[in-house]
Amino acid sequence: MLKDFYCPNCHSIFTKINTDRNKNVSTDGELFIFHCNCDHYAVDIDHHLIHIIQRLNLAGLTTMFCCEGHLELNGDYTPAYITFDKKVSIQIITLIVDEFPLPDGWDIELFRNELGIENVIIRFNKFNDIIDNYSIRKFNIEREKYIKELYQWVIYIT
Repeated sequence: MLKDFYCPNCHSIFTKINTDRNKNVSTDGELFIFHCNCDHYAVDIDHHLIHIIQRLNLAGLTTMFCCEGHLELNGDYTPAYITFDKKVSIQIITLIVDEFPLPDGWDIELFRNELGIENVIIRFNKFNDIIDNYSIRKFNIEREKYIKELYQWVIYIT
């Protein structure tokens, strides 16, 4: 399987790494980890988000989790999102978004886990408009569009 990895330590990107054949890749269930040249671990990032995640982290807007959005053959949908580290407050993101509004369909949310830790999430919330009567091919075209708009926003704010 080919995967893309991002190292949060040195900000390197590794694309199309064969997880079956590369000795630097380890796995724990579904999580793949790539041993980076800087002696740190690079994490598996969805292909369409990897440059967005790199730019946000380089700008000090540290991320924790992300998903580019997925439509399964059975019609189940996972929305696109980026979860920021707890050091990135809702006030910081709100100040940025007040000055530079998120692209259409993207919203800010505050998530509180069971330990009471809050994380800011930006999430694509127009997925119902996209998945109704869509094939996976059409969904992929729409996904590229909403990810490209987010990437342009990230370039603008960083």
